Amino acid sequence: MSSRNRKRRPHWFTDAKWFFGIFFTVSLIIVLVLFFFYKVTAEKPAIETMTKTIAITFSPLGLDDTTEIEILKRKVLYSYNETARPINGLNLTIDKEDLEGKTPREIRLNFYKKIAELLYFDQAEELREMVENNEVRNNIEILESLSFLSQKTHRNISGLLLYFTFITFLFAIPFIFFSKRFGRLGNPGLVIFLVNFPGVITFLVLSTLPQQEATPAIENIQEMIGFILSSLLPPLAEDVTRYYILFLMVGFLMIFLAIVGKIVWKLFIPHHSNVISKDL
Repeated sequence: MSSRNRKRRPHWFTDAKWFFGIFFTVSLIIVLVLFFFYKVTAEKPAIETMTKTIAITFSPLGLDDTTEIEILKRKVLYSYNETARPINGLNLTIDKEDLEGKTPREIRLNFYKKIAELLYFDQAEELREMVENNEVRNNIEILESLSFLSQKTHRNISGLLLYFTFITFLFAIPFIFFSKRFGRLGNPGLVIFLVNFPGVITFLVLSTLPQQEATPAIENIQEMIGFILSSLLPPLAEDVTRYYILFLMVGFLMIFLAIVGKIVWKLFIPHHSNVISKDL
């Protein structure tokens, strides 16, 4: 007589699965939040964000106004070295080549990008040395609140992102191990899907908000934050949404494969149950 029994899993496997599953979920949420700020503080979007904010701060008549640009062109024309200061009290110049063949908006953005780059690359002290009056100094102090959009911040977030990504993989290994059969594919897939879903909805909504192109001069930090949220967050959200949708689809695919695998297993794979046979 012979018998064949399925090996029972220890009861504590279920507890271990939930334990590591919770930590896997929390660490994955942290990774996704850090990933968003990693994208926001990257060199190109961060400098573009600061450039437009600074341009608005120093352009009370708007970025497309021609009055100030015409005055600037005359200053350059009559200058002995063909340069002029767009901001009185700030020792930062613009020359004839910066003005030729460009729209007022392009001229402003190209000039204020120089200030944005100083702030992004942690050269605010050099910028302060260019200031020659209190009015400009006050505006620069407001702009220094944008220092969180800097290369240093980006590097710090990059380190944290790598660390928590590694931690997430460490929690994923026992979470998968203590899961059962196709749950080893479906359980992490479900977590990935559910964690990404709110982010996809949030960023899709943000990316569809109308962008604010012009505003009066920014006079305080509150107005600056409001401008960033209303004018610069939508394109950033649109960029990040693509990655969140990709992660969402990875989770969905893992769930789908787990379901299909379980169906195939039940339909086509022979199963052994307890059988008692007599030797003849």
